[in-house]
Amino acid sequence: MIAQALLVHESTISRHLNDFIQEQKLTIDNGGSSSHLNDIQTKKLIEHLSATTYFHTHQICSYIKTTFDISYSVSGLNK
Repeated sequence: MIAQALLVHESTISRHLNDFIQEQKLTIDNGGSSSHLNDIQTKKLIEHLSATTYFHTHQICSYIKTTFDISYSVSGLNK
């Protein structure tokens, strides 16, 4: 039920629960790099995503490239 509500795979939920139970881990610490967007760009992106529904991450990558001339990979946006 949690996985369906959050639209993530069941194994992801299981991994997060195990991290919490075993390590009292309350934050996501799975790597990734710093954002390539500045604060203004990030705010504009959040506003756009709040108003627009995308069905695939690659569509968001295309929007970011077209709007900000910054390239993100699908896996980079999923982190």
